[in-house]
Amino acid sequence: MEAWRDEDAPISLEPLGSLGYPPFELRADPQGGHSGSDWFDGRVLACYLVSTGAFQHPISRRELARDDCVRLDAYLLEHRVGQRQVVQAYDHRAEYKVAPGQTAPAASRVLR
Repeated sequence: MEAWRDEDAPISLEPLGSLGYPPFELRADPQGGHSGSDWFDGRVLACYLVSTGAFQHPISRRELARDDCVRLDAYLLEHRVGQRQVVQAYDHRAEYKVAPGQTAPAASRVLR
């Protein structure tokens, strides 16, 4: 049995074992061992990254690489839980920096 089955998703706080699909692995420390912050509901993680433009691991705050976003987009398609959108948002992450109250152009394009 997978160790993540008894864990809650860090963003949604829903039990990972209750998902209708496997969780997405995003290591808090790519060089280290597994921790509880390595498993996410990939659909929720993608929505979080795209909507906030904060391309960091939600727990460890390490900067995500483009490859992390490529893997997440592939995961979304494989498990049919979303569309490829994370890489596009990552590639336009500089556009997220707008004045308060305005919508970032990248977010509005991707979240349609």
